[in-house]
Amino acid sequence: MGEWILEINRKLTSLESTTRIVVWYGHTGNFVVESSRADQSAIAGELTSLLGVSCAVLPFHDALDITSTAEKAPSPPSLEGKRWTGGIVFAVRSQPCRSVPKQTSHAVFFPISENAVGAWKEDQLTPGATLDRERRGGGWGAVSGDVSKAVGGVWTAHSLRTVIGTLEKARLRTEQ
Repeated sequence: MGEWILEINRKLTSLESTTRIVVWYGHTGNFVVESSRADQSAIAGELTSLLGVSCAVLPFHDALDITSTAEKAPSPPSLEGKRWTGGIVFAVRSQPCRSVPKQTSHAVFFPISENAVGAWKEDQLTPGATLDRERRGGGWGAVSGDVSKAVGGVWTAHSLRTVIGTLEKARLRTEQ
């Protein structure tokens, strides 16, 4: 990841951008960026053009508020051989979400804001009660696809654990 981030930041510099990736979480493109630009969509556009994938950009405090709401949401009832994994589906390019998408075969959804939808992803378990990595059902990509179909536009879904980890990295960065 470190080499990839250096390369992305070099490209941003060559474009005379003030946006920089300062920390990341995991290995899946969950970044904390700093920029003198105030326009989130412009920052997202820069990153999208460099990375070749759509990006959602949120101010730190907005992400904290969204995450706090998601953490408080009660999970659906337990199901035999399955578990619920909490997550958040963020708008990348979309009209505001004014109603909660209906439950799909991948997830149960709950309201957070016009630009974020909470999700409880249904995960299959092995007979030993661990995550069955062979039966992922499309993972978080399938969950974001469900919201995109229901609401329109482009959405990206992440596990709550990943969002919390990214925010913790951002918090630690501000304390340095």
